[in-house]
Amino acid sequence: MNIKKVIGPLLYVSAIVGGSAGLVKYNSLQQKKYDKTCVKDEFVLSTNEFKNDEQKIINWGDVFLSLPEPDDINQSNVNSNSMGFRGVVPYKNVGNAYAFTTKMSIDADGSPHAYAMPGSGNKGLDYWRSVYNESTGAIDGVILDSEGNPVENDGYCISPTSLVDATKENDDQSKYVDSEKIPYFVLPEGGFNGAELGDIGIIYNKETGKYTCAVFGDEGPIGFLGEASIATAKAIGVRPDPKKLRQFGNITYLVFPKSGDGPNKIPSIDEINEKGQKLFQEWGGLDRLKKL
Repeated sequence: MNIKKVIGPLLYVSAIVGGSAGLVKYNSLQQKKYDKTCVKDEFVLSTNEFKNDEQKIINWGDVFLSLPEPDDINQSNVNSNSMGFRGVVPYKNVGNAYAFTTKMSIDADGSPHAYAMPGSGNKGLDYWRSVYNESTGAIDGVILDSEGNPVENDGYCISPTSLVDATKENDDQSKYVDSEKIPYFVLPEGGFNGAELGDIGIIYNKETGKYTCAVFGDEGPIGFLGEASIATAKAIGVRPDPKKLRQFGNITYLVFPKSGDGPNKIPSIDEINEKGQKLFQEWGGLDRLKKL
């Protein structure tokens, strides 16, 4: 998420992944979004979080992608918006779902412990700098009051997600998907390949053999794939540390578009598992997923 929206007396300020740069399709509007860019072919790599050696950033980004073998890729299904540092992240339409394989970084958003209030120390699950721009003084990624200050909840900021419980107030942390409790995954803003907030997916760690059912619970920047909640990471054996910038593992994301209840209802863990297991088994289950 990277667009500010006014909701009543509060400002809902959505967050770009803290410290995570991604390749995006180049155009003049996106050029203006970043403090600094380096051009690689027709794509732009945001380096606004990294003021040092641009080449180092590209090398660092190589850890982001784990591409399937060429024979597994249907080139007609490659989405040019699903960009990583080396090029496209191929995905496959398989039955009523689609799948892609990449790494995983950890999203703390929605947790009541995601970001500590300013001046209270570095006790948050993620760094304060992920939501605070030192050069401009702008706070981006937490709920703000009418004066532009973070709304406090027991010493922490209120951290929103894109998927919400529409029956709750905006300054109620329980309105949002708790990263520590709910297994969710992140897709680019506006969805990806037909997916909508609230849709169900299966997240599979090829290295541990573990998988979990999860919900599409938060949106990230266009052009970036491979992010999930703390609960998702724990379930599949990935280090659940949002402060570690590098992505972990060799993860397959299987997404079932149009399978959820929309952007205004947060399903329970039981609901996610019940619906996810049904979809997964009808699709072909783990045996089919391992063959992708």
